[in-house]
Amino acid sequence: MARKKAATVYQPSADNDVWGIPTEKWCEVLSFLLAVVAIFIALSLVGEDLGHPWIGAVGHGAAYGLHIVLGDWAAYALPALLVLAGMHALRGSTPLHPARKAVSAVLILVSLCAGRSLYWVLTDPTTSPADKEAFAQNAFKAGGVVGAWLTSTTSYSLNLGAVFGPVGAYLLCAAMLVLGTMLSTDFLFLPFLHRLAGSARSRVADWKRPAPVTTLHFTREESSGRIFPAMAAAD
Repeated sequence: MARKKAATVYQPSADNDVWGIPTEKWCEVLSFLLAVVAIFIALSLVGEDLGHPWIGAVGHGAAYGLHIVLGDWAAYALPALLVLAGMHALRGSTPLHPARKAVSAVLILVSLCAGRSLYWVLTDPTTSPADKEAFAQNAFKAGGVVGAWLTSTTSYSLNLGAVFGPVGAYLLCAAMLVLGTMLSTDFLFLPFLHRLAGSARSRVADWKRPAPVTTLHFTREESSGRIFPAMAAAD
């Protein structure tokens, strides 16, 4: 009679466990908390913009603060980044890789804030004080405190448009966005680009290949002896 295989019993490890909970379980807990916070922030932002206080006074304060700090678009990027971080925490053995995730989130948010404010700063007509004030308010609303500090022409800001020029400022924002995206995920972009280039080359080669030549020939039916035409494509 075959012996039954003994059941594997988990033995807590003092090196990897905290409060008797393994690292994998902490990753699950962290991903759940990040998802809850992301949903909370997203509902607060949408409710504030639509005029429906779905999350009450706390949601109103959170949405107002995020709009002030990050502006209109970048505020919505924050819950998306939290969801992405939660997905990585759920799959990984090390919760979040904190330093890399923090740097990637900062780069993405800063690039969005600066890019949104740059449009209003660079299109400032500088004709009248009233117009300049309106454009400054629009730049602040679009990019928040972060965008205004990076792009406005005041003495306390970095004024990226003047330092790097219009094209250079937008290029810097795009570079920060791409770099932040690359750091935020473990996806390898170079093999993907190689596959994409190979697919493009194959499509171009198929497009350049000449179409097959269709020829007309006659065949004889064995049973009746009748002759009838047939079409054939030559390679």
